[in-house]
Amino acid sequence: ADEWGGHLPGTSSDTENRAMNRFPDGKTYCWLGTWYDDFDGWNKKYVPKTGTIFPYVGRQTSVYKCPSDKVDGSTAFTDSNQMVRKPLYSYTAPMLLTGAPLELLTATYYANEFPRQAELNERRLFRAFSVRTEPWMIVEEDLTNNLVSSMDSAWCASDQISDRHGGAGAVAHTDGHVSITKYQRTPLPLTARQVFYQLRDQRVISAFPWQQDQVYFGYLRDRQRSSAVAGVP
Repeated sequence: ADEWGGHLPGTSSDTENRAMNRFPDGKTYCWLGTWYDDFDGWNKKYVPKTGTIFPYVGRQTSVYKCPSDKVDGSTAFTDSNQMVRKPLYSYTAPMLLTGAPLELLTATYYANEFPRQAELNERRLFRAFSVRTEPWMIVEEDLTNNLVSSMDSAWCASDQISDRHGGAGAVAHTDGHVSITKYQRTPLPLTARQVFYQLRDQRVISAFPWQQDQVYFGYLRDRQRSSAVAGVP
């Protein structure tokens, strides 16, 4: 962020920083390099070597996998609808953070308890907030959830956090520390829909855009031009 005008890296869904065709300028803006891999996430030619943070982690591919994540990229798993393979990484980043100015983020909120899908709504979740932390930056995704079917670098509304650490999962925060915490899994698992960020202007915004017709990836950066930013007063 210090070298990029205070902005965080993009994800594979960074529509602000790239054209919509596949190789617009010979570059990738995705922190993990999965955009080059057409969202597959297991081509070693691209992931994580073409990711924007690769030079900043000593060009070491091992840091992208949790040491407890022993599944290699050739093992098949059965998701709810399809056979999938474990990608070459264990972590993703909330879509809200795509290219976001780091100085805007002051806190992350989530609830310890929230209702079934039919009862979810934005304001009810806001009232249910019970945990405040330093802003989340990277989450350890659950193997059996959407990580193994979408295989990209963004944590979204169908992704949940891993429980491989004795029922708990890891989250890395923008201040540099990592927390290992148990998150709700029933009756509905914690996903990006139930996680919110507080901004420096006091707004609280979902980690995943709530728009149905058009999704704004990286919309913290683009918020001045977008009338569709979801805010909770």
